[in-house]
Amino acid sequence: MKAIATFHKPSSVSSSAKCKLLPGSDLEFLVVVKLDRLEVFSLQPEGLKLECELEVWGRLLSIIAVPVGEEGYDNLIILADHPDPELIFLSYAVKNGVGELQTKHHLSLFERSGRAAEYLTGMILDRSGTIMAVSCYAGKLKLVVLAEGIYDSDFDVSLPELNLLALSFLDTDGEPDDSDLCLAILHVDHEQRLQLLSRDLSIPEQQLRPKPSTLLPSIPLPMKLFLISADCLPIIIAVPPSSEDADVLGGVLVLGGRKVLFYDLAPPKAQVKAQGKQKRTEKKKRAAEKDGDANELEKAKQKEEERMWKKKKSRSWIDWPWSTVETYCTIFEGRYLVADAYGKLAMLSVDGSAERKLTLLVLGETSPPTTISYLTSQIAYIGSHFGDSQVIRIHAAPASAFDSPTLPVPPEIPTITPSQLTELFTSGKGKSKAVNGEDIREKEGRGVIVLGKGTYLSTIQSFKNIAPIMDAALVDVDRSGQNQIITCSGGRHTGSLNIVRNGADFQAQATVEGLSNITNMWPLRASFQVDEHTHLLVTTLRISHLFRFEKASRISGVHPSATELITSEATLAINNVYDRRFINGKSTYNDGTLVVQATKSGLRMYEYDMGLGSYIKVGKDWIPNQEIVAASLNNSQYVLGLSGGRLVLFNSNQKDLNELLSIYTSHGEISAVTCVPMNRNSRFTNKIAVSFWGSNKVAIYSTRDLNLLYTSSELPALPRSLLFYNFDAENSAEASQLLVGLADGTAVSFKDHKDQSGVISLEEDKVITLGELPVFLTACKAENKDAVFACGSRASILSWKKQSLQHSAVNLKIPTGLELPRRISHHRELKAYGVVSSQTQPTRIGVAESVHSTFKVLNDVTLDIGVCRYNAGEVEPTNGQLLIFSMANKKEVHMKPAGSAEVHGCIFAFANVNGKLAVAVNSSVLVYALTLEGKDDARAITLHKVAEWNHNYFVVSLVSRNKTLMLGDAISSISFIDFDENQLKVVARDYGSLWPVCIEAWNDTSVIGANVS
Repeated sequence: MKAIATFHKPSSVSSSAKCKLLPGSDLEFLVVVKLDRLEVFSLQPEGLKLECELEVWGRLLSIIAVPVGEEGYDNLIILADHPDPELIFLSYAVKNGVGELQTKHHLSLFERSGRAAEYLTGMILDRSGTIMAVSCYAGKLKLVVLAEGIYDSDFDVSLPELNLLALSFLDTDGEPDDSDLCLAILHVDHEQRLQLLSRDLSIPEQQLRPKPSTLLPSIPLPMKLFLISADCLPIIIAVPPSSEDADVLGGVLVLGGRKVLFYDLAPPKAQVKAQGKQKRTEKKKRAAEKDGDANELEKAKQKEEERMWKKKKSRSWIDWPWSTVETYCTIFEGRYLVADAYGKLAMLSVDGSAERKLTLLVLGETSPPTTISYLTSQIAYIGSHFGDSQVIRIHAAPASAFDSPTLPVPPEIPTITPSQLTELFTSGKGKSKAVNGEDIREKEGRGVIVLGKGTYLSTIQSFKNIAPIMDAALVDVDRSGQNQIITCSGGRHTGSLNIVRNGADFQAQATVEGLSNITNMWPLRASFQVDEHTHLLVTTLRISHLFRFEKASRISGVHPSATELITSEATLAINNVYDRRFINGKSTYNDGTLVVQATKSGLRMYEYDMGLGSYIKVGKDWIPNQEIVAASLNNSQYVLGLSGGRLVLFNSNQKDLNELLSIYTSHGEISAVTCVPMNRNSRFTNKIAVSFWGSNKVAIYSTRDLNLLYTSSELPALPRSLLFYNFDAENSAEASQLLVGLADGTAVSFKDHKDQSGVISLEEDKVITLGELPVFLTACKAENKDAVFACGSRASILSWKKQSLQHSAVNLKIPTGLELPRRISHHRELKAYGVVSSQTQPTRIGVAESVHSTFKVLNDVTLDIGVCRYNAGEVEPTNGQLLIFSMANKKEVHMKPAGSAEVHGCIFAFANVNGKLAVAVNSSVLVYALTLEGKDDARAITLHKVAEWNHNYFVVSLVSRNKTLMLGDAISSISFIDFDENQLKVVARDYGSLWPVCIEAWNDTSVIGANVS
């Protein structure tokens, strides 16, 4: 059995797609793929709005939007990765105003005997939207036939190119059909030669043609231009034929190397000629085989091999000045957004002339992208695994940093300014000169890089991401008694330390300066049944302020003389209410513009004049002789708690306040009340919750006669806020809760239970810590779902999921940029942190990267550090060092080395076992005894190796529990080893683990871990 709980939903983005999901609607959507879920956002004027999400079992890789015939909308296909690769076919529908993704078909791609693809695992779709090719296993492609955007059939084809790097359907001339399908293939062969070729695909015959296609002749690519690895693959882009000149055919862009290369497709005459050569070569081979002439057969094969690997010039090319290309997206024909691994973004243009000139327009820097989706005019989505995902705007002119170059470009690469671009391309064909007289195109086919001043990008919306998490520590940061998670996160140029804890995250829409000591606020509508809020009333301990919403991001204050609402004292509650009327012995509830306000001095009713845009008092005020200490208002009932323990219930009739019932409670002074119905849309409630000073109890009263129905047990702190709330109307028995915010910073939830005889009781369900300040509760909607906003020292969103109350997680981020935190350690007693970071300077492809490491201590403590010295050409590190630093805090904090030991490899992890230091070094575990020598400032630590265990591949995780060491091997297994009498003895091993990356002790005999999938 597996027990799975998620504290923080995956925030890393692997893929995205812009699409239309609703038939007959122009509304566009962005679908974002994360590790185990899909998120569907609609494109709204104010930004991306989350419509729904779908959890999926498996590791999701990519998504494709498939057009549904001529209907004008799309279905979705997602690809799940190994060990159980599959395709999932989805459609989008709206039910009861709520969107949801529906599964239409599952297609398993798993093959028991197949060898997983070493490089490319992905899928592509042809431009007609009817054929999809999927690469999961070496030497094989899965072809899926689609009909009206839904699965129709599939078949496998053999692929001679085993080490597949990139794949694309070529854009051929004319309408697509089965005979037009051709695959562009980029691969590296067994001799480490890089080759671009194409193969014709026959759907009726369900096979790839055995001979390469003549549409894109075989092209050997210089290996020195590319950096090939599983994490850094080249990209090929099929460029359609020119719309400007019918004689200009399509071609292929090759990205990912030191140059961007464009190769055009062969014209019909050249294809006929190449096919003739192929036929003649085949004829010679058959004749030689028939005659048994080995020499002639060998000559024919050599001729064919020479033709395959004959060097060919690219039609055009351009230098790529930065790191490896990570991803791209198409803006429209011949225009592409291209980004490198460090988020350097540029627009690549392929013109429609016969020369196919390339232009690279430098735009600016974003988060390191894994996916780019062009949304609408000059707006794009950047999905990231290493940093925050972003929605960016691309400006026609620089938007900031006007005095600095848009991005750094190596000095050896020629560039031009935007002002020179027009002159360069209007100076005629052939060689063109820049304004300063320098020949920009001294090399045939070279494109131009346009580099100006200032960045052309601005961030509109940002989505926080804490991936990839390299290490973490549990720390009680604010001494609340609740541990929070501090993670070492990020990569490339977006390193960060994150404090992940319960809470809610917000995006500022407008700001009002100069207000302090705010205790509460309420939004108000023009009339009861409209959805949009027009005003906001904010209260402090002494006075109230009224604001008017002007636009989505603008708010203005209303002068006290322009409204009859009470602003000279603190407001306890205010709410839009029904225009209730009593007709023929029955109550009717009508839409109206009435508002009820409760202050310490009294209860008052107002009417909103839409013509004047102000609130006007109506009816008689209710002014008691006692101070009002608590108040709660629902749609038609009003409850006041007065000093002395008096409880008063009101309703209204024809714009007048009606006092219905009044009692003196027996529990003492009232601290909080609520009459909010369990269901928010109810017109009235039949029970009231009241809490009291001193006793710290909550009592339930009936609104019929104010009789006491139930009294809770004493709570650990004073209740300061109460709220009845039903999180799920379809499961009201479980989801009906009484939420209590306490003065000590905790929130307690009670199940509101009624037995068969109608007796009410409260069953404590969950306690949530939100810091040290009193917690206040407000009903709200989050991501189109009913929720409760809880606010104390920090805020949290409470919601109902999986038959239980859930509270949101939020992270506070400390950006570290290029300095990437990799390990963190915390000393609880000394409240100290040690952080090890690495920094890699971005370089151009082919230039050696320089990596620098740093170790920082955020307080006084002694910590151990593992150092590795890696020599070029080594398969694995063979030289490292264990360093021990001590901290002194007398007049000033400083750090000094206290001891060291040489090791034969890279140190991956430490653990303390029985007072000795266990160290994971490559495939072994070493145990050292530490001896302290000397006195005061002259003290030093000597390390003596007392035990060694060397029966693994790479020990990357090491955890201790009493005298037991728990090892995580990156290649194969988890092991338990006992350390006793300076000897290491194996207790148990698991040989079935799938690439464990980290483990932690669950108890003395169990571990919890994570693997790469």
